[in-house]
Amino acid sequence: MISEDRIQIFRFVRTYRRRLITSSIARAWVAALFGLGLLLAILQAIFALFPWIALPVIFDVACLGTALFAAGFAVVAATVRAPDLVATARRIERQAGIANPLLSIALELSQDPRTAGNPFTDQTCSRVASRLGDYPASPPRPRFAIPLALGAAVLAIWGSANHAFTPRLLDYWSLPLAGVAPGGFVVTPGTTTVPLNATVRLRLTTGSARFPSCRLNITEVGGEHAAGIFLRPDALGAFNYRIDSAKRNFSYRFELPGRGAPAADSVTVVAPPVLAGLAVTLRPPLYTHQGIRRLPEGQGDFEAYAGTMVTGVVKSGPRLKGARLILGTDTLPLTVKGSSASVDFAVRKTGNYTFALQDSLGQHSDSLPPYHIECVPDLPPSVQILKPGVSRDLAPAQVETLVVEGVDDIGIRSMAVK
Repeated sequence: MISEDRIQIFRFVRTYRRRLITSSIARAWVAALFGLGLLLAILQAIFALFPWIALPVIFDVACLGTALFAAGFAVVAATVRAPDLVATARRIERQAGIANPLLSIALELSQDPRTAGNPFTDQTCSRVASRLGDYPASPPRPRFAIPLALGAAVLAIWGSANHAFTPRLLDYWSLPLAGVAPGGFVVTPGTTTVPLNATVRLRLTTGSARFPSCRLNITEVGGEHAAGIFLRPDALGAFNYRIDSAKRNFSYRFELPGRGAPAADSVTVVAPPVLAGLAVTLRPPLYTHQGIRRLPEGQGDFEAYAGTMVTGVVKSGPRLKGARLILGTDTLPLTVKGSSASVDFAVRKTGNYTFALQDSLGQHSDSLPPYHIECVPDLPPSVQILKPGVSRDLAPAQVETLVVEGVDDIGIRSMAVK
């Protein structure tokens, strides 16, 4: 039967060993947490200045590594590296500064079957049990407890001020899961057409996933490449970029890690409508007996008699939506059909005319050339008696030949002498 002294000794050493293992695990955990917190502080400071995608990933790996280390160290410290009772007793003796190793000897004798029932073993255990008060009941405090406490205080202060950092690293801890998060990208305006010098706002929304930054690549049609523009998210987690005055066609693509980059979209910049062609047809009044006359392509200046009907056909781009004829102070709408528009009007007076064009994007033409109309008046005919040229008195039987000349700018239809 095991004596009460031996039970007391074994209980004392086991308690010390348990506290020793706990202290060892606690020191390792505190050191690991301190290192993790210090790494978090450094990563957050860098992340506030440069929100690189890799930083949240590094933080997640560090957290996972710290958790695995803490769990693994606790298991190893409690099993593989746990000291036996004799080694624990020797540690207690060294800590107490006792030269006579009675405690470790008593344990060795008690655990050895050959000496366990020896009276000498009982006497040794009795002597050690009476002196257990001289041995320390717990391991000494670690020497770096104060630095760790100071470090913990610094981290606590930093944690309380963490909200001042933008963006916050902790808000993006789930970034590695973005590849499997539901929802998808939405790119606006996508592939579109805009007027010249328009403001184009490019926007990427990432659904339920959140990213601290992204890269926008813009390539102009001419081959000039605006190398990766670094973007940060707005309050809603979307990425925005504004082009104040678009002048050339370009393609663009948002790039995010962990997700396949969306297909490139393009923006086509359309210039205001221009007068690409002009065809003018003249139909003089019937009394002139003149046929239909077509001016050479692009010629808009002409002379015509008053009352001449003019058909003007203008050609522009495929986005032509509306056109107007500006004739002096009058304005006439044109009938648009595809990329051309036509109008009919009558010549009334001398003056200038031009066209105003509008496309489907709301752009208006400017600086279109003016054309001139010279209205030729229909002058009255003139009559002149050429012969005899003077007044004469004739007898009833006399005969006189009259020569009469009629002149008109267009032509004489009939002439009679009264």
